Amino acid sequence: MRIALLLSLGLLLAGCPPTGDNGDDDDSAVANDDDDDGWTELEDGLQVRDVVVGDGDEVEVGDTITAHYTLWLYEDDEKGDMLQTSTNGSPFSADIGVGQLIEGWDRGIPGMNVGGTRELIIGPDLAYGSNGQGDVPPNATLFFEVEVLEAN
Repeated sequence: MRIALLLSLGLLLAGCPPTGDNGDDDDSAVANDDDDDGWTELEDGLQVRDVVVGDGDEVEVGDTITAHYTLWLYEDDEKGDMLQTSTNGSPFSADIGVGQLIEGWDRGIPGMNVGGTRELIIGPDLAYGSNGQGDVPPNATLFFEVEVLEAN
């Protein structure tokens, strides 16, 4: 079981090769807030929605977070097959915004509060791209649910 968790964590931490610099210093600036369903679309196409707004410190770029996550494929505007979860084991820790994680996490987690839960819809350009990774097929859009337990 520990090996399976480590393999799953490796998939998340593997990140993806850089997709290029758009020259915008604030890639997470809000472009569109869809009030109907709570989703906010960021300029890069990343979509985020807070399910639970935590009451702890706000996560900033460079922080080390400890979190639980669940990953699904996202197809036809809905969650598909669940691929991974850390909720039945130990949470994981990683640095945010420094390239340890896929770009969708690096852009979508800052601004959360500790104790909060956020959903992320991440297109392939900010995830694993045309190569895919492990159980994630090429050009997959991903749906994550992330609960931040600690940040420092």
